[in-house]
Amino acid sequence: PETTTQYNVGAVYDRTRTEGIFRNLHLNADVYYNDVRNKIVSWPQGPQFRWTTINLGRVDIRGVDAGAACTLAFPHEWTLTGKLQYTYQEAIDVTNPSDTYYRDQIPYIPWHSGSAIIALSWGTWSLGYSFIYVGERYNQQENIIYNHTQPWYTSDMTLMKEIRWGKARLRFTAEVNNLFDQDYDVILNYPMPMRNYKFGLAVEL
Repeated sequence: PETTTQYNVGAVYDRTRTEGIFRNLHLNADVYYNDVRNKIVSWPQGPQFRWTTINLGRVDIRGVDAGAACTLAFPHEWTLTGKLQYTYQEAIDVTNPSDTYYRDQIPYIPWHSGSAIIALSWGTWSLGYSFIYVGERYNQQENIIYNHTQPWYTSDMTLMKEIRWGKARLRFTAEVNNLFDQDYDVILNYPMPMRNYKFGLAVEL
């Protein structure tokens, strides 16, 4: 099993109002350091890319998480909500100074990643858009050009409608995932779906 010593310093700011356009503002930021022993990592290795799980003796992780959210209220039940999230993370292998990958970023951990979400609501209708970004990474322990993995990003849209039916509440959803039909791999040689659609119905009694 892996063991971790964690240090974290963070701050949060919240402001809520019941009148006016600006109804809520939320800001948060965290700076952290993790000293991880026997870190468990998994990724495809070898010529056939078989999934492999191993322990890395010691991993040094330093990072920053920052986020913001805001809600705006307009006449006639219109509401606009936006959220931003950003993460910077340096996760380096410091197990053995004689290793060729000593102090290299561990596999599939990006330095930069983030997301943006915006939702427009009117009465029982809601339209949402989300954007996810994952920066450059390396798919093996050595941070060399051959192991470099390009950044990827994707966009999704969701339309939701709620209906009251007696004591039950029905929620209909229609989604378009990978809106711009991006061709990308989260893990090397494991391609993600192109543009796809999903429909759902949830019932709350």
